Amino acid sequence: MIRKAAPLLVLLGLSAACTLLVEQELARHTTQKGGAEDGGGDGGADGGEDGGVCADFTFDDGVHAGGVRFKGGIGAVAFRGPAQMPPGDTDPSNYPSAFAAVTADGVMMGTALEGHVGTRGVSLTPRPDFLAVAPGHVFDGTPCAEVLAGKYDALHDRSSWTLFGGGCLNSDSLDGGVTTGEPAGASLGWARDSVLLGSTVLLAWMQNGNVGVCDESALLSCKPPKTPLARPMSAAAMEALYPQNGKPLWAIASTTDSGDGQTQLYRSDFSAVSVPDGGTTIPWGNQLAPIVSDIMLAIRPNGGFDAVLFDVSGTVIGSGSLNIDAAEINGLTLSSLHLPGVHVVRLAWVDGAHRGQVADLDVSDPNHLVWSGPATVCGVGPASFAAALNSTTVLVKEGNDLTLRPTPVLHVVTQN
Repeated sequence: MIRKAAPLLVLLGLSAACTLLVEQELARHTTQKGGAEDGGGDGGADGGEDGGVCADFTFDDGVHAGGVRFKGGIGAVAFRGPAQMPPGDTDPSNYPSAFAAVTADGVMMGTALEGHVGTRGVSLTPRPDFLAVAPGHVFDGTPCAEVLAGKYDALHDRSSWTLFGGGCLNSDSLDGGVTTGEPAGASLGWARDSVLLGSTVLLAWMQNGNVGVCDESALLSCKPPKTPLARPMSAAAMEALYPQNGKPLWAIASTTDSGDGQTQLYRSDFSAVSVPDGGTTIPWGNQLAPIVSDIMLAIRPNGGFDAVLFDVSGTVIGSGSLNIDAAEINGLTLSSLHLPGVHVVRLAWVDGAHRGQVADLDVSDPNHLVWSGPATVCGVGPASFAAALNSTTVLVKEGNDLTLRPTPVLHVVTQN
């Protein structure tokens, strides 16, 4: 079944100044028990953990009146927050969050803005085992994100790959080649080739420690990556940073076979590692979230969370931690909320009790980071994946279902 992009209306808006206002405004735009107006279509309900109502919003696929729900048959799920905004482009409608899921029919892809969520789908047989999604952006005015799908052949210990346009490209899909072993260690990045808004758009493709860059407008120019990075690694995240003048840099948060990791800066073509000190910005790697064109946030789980803000020179400009004594933090995802007056990143993950969790980090003042939450996302569970699509809606995989749940109320808990 092919699903075309279509809007799904949700509430939007947020403003904040000081700590108290941040908390008040976040509370106004999050809810424990939202109704249909928070999601879209039919605001059906499941039982919440407190015995109350937990909204189960529908996905608007542009085909079925009232939207659809994905009950059963869900496999791998992937998410990316909005792409880094280049200098001079401050229109948040150009930078949605993006997600993809393996369904009974193939692969479902979608994008989400404040006030807009759309889905589309492609049939794919056999169903893939692994998905990676590019940061959300627009192509010819349409919200989109490329999706990389991998299928494992256990008999031959190899994986075959397919790159989907996801509404971005002038072709639906591209043969991504074959790699040895299980499908893992793949990531997609997106950037403009220069700070000029009319410049070529780049799609970066990292797979099994190799990288490649191509012109997004010419899918057939994209080839499976063959250029090895200086240090063998698997990318946990790859995002763009923009110097004041010139070409973008790539920030890569990575893991290694030994279990450690790092965050490095590379030049736009990956031909050389940027400064400082061979490119090592942070001596660990996990997840990245764009803040403004030349500032990036890195976060890792560590019995809670460690956070570091850094710029295009690799200089750390702010840091902080949130200790929540969490025994398990699984599948951490980050999404930069494009809200007026603040720079807030929403974290989402699954805890040891298989519940979706969310928390916020306000980085508007690098010297005074403000944490809110965590709070539990309502649902019927057990959850195995969670991601904040926007300020009011959380994407959750519950069992073999894919659901849209309301964002719980978040309260300021600590400041760094």
